[in-house]
Amino acid sequence: AAEVRLQKESQKWEDEIARVQQQEMEALKQCCDMAEQHVKELRNEIAALRSRMAVVVQERDALVEGKRDAQSALTHMIAVSEKTVDLKEQTIEQLGALEQLGLQNLGEMRKCSTSSQETLQAIMTKLQEEEKEEQPTPRSSRARDVARQLLDSDHAPPV
Repeated sequence: AAEVRLQKESQKWEDEIARVQQQEMEALKQCCDMAEQHVKELRNEIAALRSRMAVVVQERDALVEGKRDAQSALTHMIAVSEKTVDLKEQTIEQLGALEQLGLQNLGEMRKCSTSSQETLQAIMTKLQEEEKEEQPTPRSSRARDVARQLLDSDHAPPV
């Protein structure tokens, strides 16, 4: 009887242990299922992060390329600006040289005009002296008239 009771008690504890083990197995299976689901979610998040990272890398690369293009354009603009300044300075120098040349030409023209007027005055004086000494010829009268017109005008030809 004690043995039967002991077997019943032992069976009762074995059934209880089996039931607890079954519950623990089910709980462990639920934990594994939840962990598996969590791993899937993490993998999805990692894939989404990789996708976003790829977009960020592309945007960064585009910005870097844009920066290079902007620096290149700026360098070109600086070179063009420097060339423009050089051309402006050359133009100013050339205008100064042209002004000097113009002033020299004006001085030469004044000298020529003065020389022409002096020559015409000498011709007039000579013609007047010839007229006093002898009878004027049509040719000498014509020469005197032309010389007088030239002296009266400011368009004396250069000599």
